[in-house]
Amino acid sequence: MGGKKKGPQLTPLFEACDTDDLDALQEILAKDKSQVKTLNSDGWTPLHQAAYAGAIDCVQELIKAGADVRAPCRQGDTPIHYAAAQSNHDVIKALAKAGSPLELKDKDGETPYDVAGSRATKKLITELVEAREARGQDTGRGRADGEEDDAEDWEEVDEGALAAEELEALRLADAEAAAQDAATGSKAVKAGRRK
Repeated sequence: MGGKKKGPQLTPLFEACDTDDLDALQEILAKDKSQVKTLNSDGWTPLHQAAYAGAIDCVQELIKAGADVRAPCRQGDTPIHYAAAQSNHDVIKALAKAGSPLELKDKDGETPYDVAGSRATKKLITELVEAREARGQDTGRGRADGEEDDAEDWEEVDEGALAAEELEALRLADAEAAAQDAATGSKAVKAGRRK
């Protein structure tokens, strides 16, 4: 995922979205509504910037003005990827309500769930996906780069089992390091006795 742009490189449009300055955004859009499609150097739309910043008022205004909730940036991330990474729950809900793809993979193969910044955000995204599935609606499963996935790409992961495996691997690595330290220490002691 690309980083947040701060400082003088932000245009007034992106600055308004970054700071949730609804008045400035409305003024810009009143002059030229097509500004919702403007891209910055990272391929972000104003909606990406507002989603990342948690600027809910600007997100809602941009959606109302016709911003594309499915638009990927250069890395293939949609606005909801950035909202998820920052755990901006109100923004996630607004984007989901507007039809944002909840399971679209970016160029790294990551969904909004994968980049979620907290367990609460993962839970929210899971609930939104399940609600869409229950209503028979599209969850947005696919890839931003247009590549084809196979069934293995969507296998469910048991996070508890994965965490247990990772802890066991760390424990084994620590045990091996301790054994090496002990062996090195005993060699040093023996070498010291020979002198």
